[in-house]
This record gives sequence, structure tokens and C-alpha cells, in this order.
Amino acid sequence: MNPLNLFYRMKISRLILIGFGFVIGTVIAISLSAVLGTMNSASGFKEYRTQARTSNFAASIDSSMLSVRLAVMKFLMDNSDSSIDAFSEHMKTLEKVTDSAKNTLDNQKTIQQIAEIQSNVNEYEKNFEEVVSVIKKRNSIKEAIKTDSEKMSNALRKLEEISGRSAAISNVQSDITIARLNTDELIVTKETEYAEKAIAALESDTGSALNQYKNSSGRAADLYKEFAEAKSRFSENIKKLVPLLERRDVLVNEKLYIIGAKITDITNSMALDAKALQDEIGPRIQSNNKKITSFVSLFSIIGLVVALFFARVITVGVKRPLG
Repeated sequence: MNPLNLFYRMKISRLILIGFGFVIGTVIAISLSAVLGTMNSASGFKEYRTQARTSNFAASIDSSMLSVRLAVMKFLMDNSDSSIDAFSEHMKTLEKVTDSAKNTLDNQKTIQQIAEIQSNVNEYEKNFEEVVSVIKKRNSIKEAIKTDSEKMSNALRKLEEISGRSAAISNVQSDITIARLNTDELIVTKETEYAEKAIAALESDTGSALNQYKNSSGRAADLYKEFAEAKSRFSENIKKLVPLLERRDVLVNEKLYIIGAKITDITNSMALDAKALQDEIGPRIQSNNKKITSFVSLFSIIGLVVALFFARVITVGVKRPLG
């Protein structure tokens, strides 16, 4: 028995109804597939764009942080107000970028990373402010040491003019020079042994040779007092200088350097996470589009075949009664 006879025996109206119903169903299936495919693609492209923006923000934060760190390095070299101003400008740019990223991106992990960056940036700024304060104090003490050194030398020179040249005064002048040189080495190397050498030079036994002027009267006594006071300040300032130098190194090496590197690591992690998601999203979108294309193509072919089949059956059904 020919299976087509089942269709040939049907009424034309039923065949038309079945045929149009199948065609409409096929069109609906194709339309739904196209809509779902478009929605999936749009969602994927939106997600891909978000990750691209995350990468851009990470690059901007990293670039701004690099500018901040360069401004810090410049200040450590020249101690200038212009370097502090440059730091402030770059810090404003960095804070603006991180705020924009926080308000724009919606990935929970990325938001946490940005919050961590902002926390570290705030800590970095506070430590730099302390570095500036420490260095300004150091420079002030350094200038005071220079001033007191000159006052001691001037007092000794005037004592020498009053009492005549003596070996005692020459030896003390030599000790002052040694103390000054060791102080300079202390500032450069930050090694405390130079502070000890500077103080030892000031407190050398040769200084006691000037005690003869201590109980004298007139101008000599005044000059000795000026010398003794400057010497005392010189010694105290060297002692103050050591902890400042140590604190400066701690702030730079154990705070600023580590925090800066930490921020860079976080931005690199943001960029790598975004790239990993982009590498996953791209192939997924391509795969979904390929599936939708295959599905639509298959249903289109099936719909065409069925339409031709019913067109043939309907044509035969119409012609048969006519002979």
C-alpha cells in the first residue's frame, strides 16, 4: 500500500490546513531561534565589551600608578615642591580613574579588586605624606648642622685672632671638619657608624683644651660660650638625624615600594582575568551563532521539502477528480 494514498484520500481543505500549519510552525521555530540567537549574541557581546572596558581601566590605573611612583622617585632625588605638586596631580588622576571604574563595572570580583586598589592608594598617599615630612625634618636638621658647624668654626677663628694661633684650636677645627664629613656620609649611606664617629670627633679630648677660655672674661668667654652651644646643638641634631634616616628608608622600601608593587599586581590580575573571560566569551559566541545558523538552515530545508511535498499532494488531489 502506497503511504501517499493516505494524503491523496484527505480533503483538500485538510491538506491545505496541515501544509500551512507546518509552514507556520517552521517559520515560528526559525523566528524563535533567530531571536534567541540574537539575544545570546547581544548578551555575549555586552559581556565581551565589559571585559574590554575592564582591561582598559586596568591599563589606565597601572599607567597612572606608574606616574605617581615616578613622581615619588623624583622627589626622593630632588626634594622639590614641584615633585610634590606632580605627585598630587597624578594622584588625582589615579583616584578619578579608580572611581570611574568602580561606578562603571559591575563584576563582583572586579569591584573587590578596585576597592582593594583604592585602599592601597590611600595608604600609599599617607605614607608619601610622612616621607615628605621626614625628609623636610631631615633637611632642616642638615641645614642646622651646617649652620652650627660654621658658628663653631667662626668662634674658633675669632678666638684664634684674640689669643693667637694655637695647636689646641687647630685640632678642634680638624675635629669639626671630621664630624662634618662623617655627618655627610651618614646622610648618604644611612649607616649609624658615621653618626658615632661624628659625635666622637665632637667629644674628642682636643676639645677640652679650650676649657681655658671657659672661665675667662670678656670677648673670649662669649666666643667660647657660642662655640659650646653650637657644639651641643650639632651633637643633638646628629642624634635626631639617625631615626629620621631610618624611618625614611622604612617608609620608602617597606611601605611605598611594596604598596606600589601590590597595586601593580592587582591591576595585572584584573587585566588577566578580563582576558581569560574574553578568550572564553569569543569562542562561545561563535559556537552559539554556528548552532543557530545550522538550526535555521536545517529547519528551512525541512520546511521547503515539506512545502514542496504538500504542494505536490494538493496539486494531485485537485487534478484527480478532474481526470
